[in-house]
Amino acid sequence: MLVGDSLILEQYLSLKGLLGSEIVDAQSETVVINGESHAAQGASFLTRSGLQVSYTRSDFLVNRDTMELDLADPKADPLGMPHYTMTNMSHLGCCSNPWTHLLDRPNSYLVLTTSAHWWSHRGTGPEQHATAVQAVLRHLVSNFKGERVFVRGSVAGHPQCQLAQGPYSDVLYQHEAYWHNWGEFKAHNDAWRHGIAALNDSRFVFLDVEPMTRVRPDGHLRPDGPDCLHYCLPGVIDYWTLLLASFWMSCRSGLTAM
Repeated sequence: MLVGDSLILEQYLSLKGLLGSEIVDAQSETVVINGESHAAQGASFLTRSGLQVSYTRSDFLVNRDTMELDLADPKADPLGMPHYTMTNMSHLGCCSNPWTHLLDRPNSYLVLTTSAHWWSHRGTGPEQHATAVQAVLRHLVSNFKGERVFVRGSVAGHPQCQLAQGPYSDVLYQHEAYWHNWGEFKAHNDAWRHGIAALNDSRFVFLDVEPMTRVRPDGHLRPDGPDCLHYCLPGVIDYWTLLLASFWMSCRSGLTAM
């Protein structure tokens, strides 16, 4: 189960591309909010081996008004549709969908990430992000019924990526901190890293993909645009997926992931 912003969507598409012909079924995801169907901007697919992979778009993971998670109703639905009751839906927009109904799935693995939409200039800087991280971790510790929670670290984009011809250059990208909110990504990752360490719970793993991704300014989606945050597929993000698969296999075999 992958939950987060547009970069977690890219990782979902990476996994879908790598599995290719093994996929036998794919569908969109829907939830019920206040009695009405709500397109959750999510999707899922099933492989021949029975592996089910789902994606839910949730840019902030929490309700920005309350800094808490939207909680699914406990009642059962004959069609298996998750239900939510909300007094205020203004925070949903196009990209902040509820996702706590996913936590009841046994034998599951959850992958989270959020960073690009947290921005001091919009009133959601590192302090607010850290508050959200604590809310998410607190809820997961008590309510996640699956095997592991992987938090994939966020990677700042590469300013002037259209000029990149190869590996990373500190000189070329010395102004990275002044582009968008990219200078705050380190604080975002630290909030997750320190929060997970404080839990002392082996179910939670922080995946730091920043070092391996930072050296690929030439892998971006639309450098002529430019889009210097998202990546081409196939490409850099496939290695995030392979790293995740390595951790997943290590967890399943009882080995310690390195």
